[in-house]
Amino acid sequence: MRESMHVKVVFRAAQISGGAEALSQALGVPLREVQAWMRSEAPIPDEVFSRLLDSIIEDTLRRLNAKRSANNGGLQG
Repeated sequence: MRESMHVKVVFRAAQISGGAEALSQALGVPLREVQAWMRSEAPIPDEVFSRLLDSIIEDTLRRLNAKRSANNGGLQG
């Protein structure tokens, strides 16, 4: 179960980044390493996992703020 959650986090972070190659560049790791994480063939270092979660949280907050702004007619609440 833990691996499944980790793999989902890597896939979501890659989606946000624009793909596995863009994610590998953003993290400064080889593409093959990201691909191994996506296939659950290698453990994700804790520091990297934390960065992936941060990127997902930031993206979620950005989307929520954009949605809130659109619902308020562009007014900040």
